[in-house]
Amino acid sequence: MDLKNRFDAFAKEQHLSQKTTAAREFLTRHNQAIKAGVQIARSFVSFATSKSPFAFVEGVFSTFEVLTTRGNQYAAYYFTVKNGWTRLIDAQTSMMLEPGLANVPYHPMGFEYDGAVTKVYAIPGGELAYIAGNAYDAARNGFYIRGVEEKVATDFIVEQNIKHLNSRVLSLAAQGHDSNGYVPSLLAEPIDPKPSKLLTEMVAYISKAFELGINRSFILHGPPGSGKSSLSQGIINELGLKTLIYKDEHYDNLNTFFFVVKHFGIEAILLDDFDQVKESNKLLKMLERINKEVKLVIGLVNSMEEFHPAVVRPRRFDEIKLVEVMDEDVVKGVLGSLSEEYFDKVKAWPIAYTNELVSRSKLYPIEELNKHYEELDKRVEKQLAALNVPIETEDEGDEDADAEDDWD
Repeated sequence: MDLKNRFDAFAKEQHLSQKTTAAREFLTRHNQAIKAGVQIARSFVSFATSKSPFAFVEGVFSTFEVLTTRGNQYAAYYFTVKNGWTRLIDAQTSMMLEPGLANVPYHPMGFEYDGAVTKVYAIPGGELAYIAGNAYDAARNGFYIRGVEEKVATDFIVEQNIKHLNSRVLSLAAQGHDSNGYVPSLLAEPIDPKPSKLLTEMVAYISKAFELGINRSFILHGPPGSGKSSLSQGIINELGLKTLIYKDEHYDNLNTFFFVVKHFGIEAILLDDFDQVKESNKLLKMLERINKEVKLVIGLVNSMEEFHPAVVRPRRFDEIKLVEVMDEDVVKGVLGSLSEEYFDKVKAWPIAYTNELVSRSKLYPIEELNKHYEELDKRVEKQLAALNVPIETEDEGDEDADAEDDWD
């Protein structure tokens, strides 16, 4: 007979049918104290009967053992509607938000039979509970509330997370899977925008669209290291948009994503490595929805080959922009004093290789730098060949840039 049946039988025998809820809650909250009291009473009886000091010592240690043992109820029997608790947020979204409450005082509750550990917070208007590690029924993990309105509790959790993250740019990514499935992580995202001619042109164009009340969505595509991330970061930084950077290969569960968009006041979304999505056709409704809810959407991709044709039409992605090489101003800024000698040689490189060349100029004798340039150049050629990206001449690159720079 399991714990619930034993308790219900006890309640019936004691005529507790009308008070079962209150009695069960009392026993759960004070389970350890009750068990300790019972053990102390038994120890005194044993000592009084045997008069043996060993019985007394055994009783003391047994009491300590009880006090250090978690309660023996199931979380599922305590956090119920009958006890006044209602589910607030699903397990996955709760996992993402719970770290943001690190500075909020709580009292713990343990449940030995199902392994659940609970934090109960006193918040304005009532109680907020977070359940984690429930091996008996993982679907019951998450946030619960009692005596407080859903909006008040949700606003409290979001406010604590905003304070905790303290950033205008957030990132949401899957950190793996557990019994609840997708394990999300919400973090403050440091950005490193770099000024460039293309950035200035795009910011002016997007600002004009916003003034007219028109939302915009772009795909920025090009080889790794061509400056797509730097350009997108520069755009959101210049426009001062509260931004969510999202990266996920599967897009199976978007509840957490849309919770952040709605409750954190997101104005722009960067879909990182968007070409890695396994089934792009299932994103059609999602793309239409976010284009209505946020002012700017940017998808960052290396290749356009794998997309379902319906994904790249207007109102899902309005415009497609090729970012083939890093902007000249950015490359010259990275090269610094090496710019005069090496700019023409490395201007088509992914920026990571340019950064590495600069690092080697500091680590090795400068007279050996050309040897390192040649080694890196072979690696660049191999990478771009694997991606089927031609290494263009200066004139060809300028011609393409002129063709792509019409934003009016």
